[in-house]
Amino acid sequence: MNGRTASPVVPRLVPRLLPRLLNVRQRMRAAAVDALVVSHLPNIRYLTGFVGTAGLVVLTPTACSLIVDFRYQTVARALLSANPEAAAHFNVVVPAQSYDETLADVLRECGARRIGIEAAHMPVSRFNRLAA
Repeated sequence: MNGRTASPVVPRLVPRLLPRLLNVRQRMRAAAVDALVVSHLPNIRYLTGFVGTAGLVVLTPTACSLIVDFRYQTVARALLSANPEAAAHFNVVVPAQSYDETLADVLRECGARRIGIEAAHMPVSRFNRLAA
């Protein structure tokens, strides 16, 4: 062992994430969307630093909600709690129901009317359920 712990990775990660969020939010404004649903895992990692096999992100002009199931809640919360700056920009949501029901709840709570999606990565069936 080299004596280093995993926590120093987070402070180096957060400064890279904030410009990414700003860039995506600028694109959201240009596209006139209130929220963006990110479902493609590489894009979730790009925006949040979260590495897992399941999750969703809801990005709004003021918040970034990382939706992860119970298997990943400890890892996701540790990612944020290791750096207070991250906690100011991200929050973790653990679904009490399905991902889609939780996603719909998060979108309702933020009051989003126009919602952007990753069309290349969201199945039409999921889109239709959410649109309903």
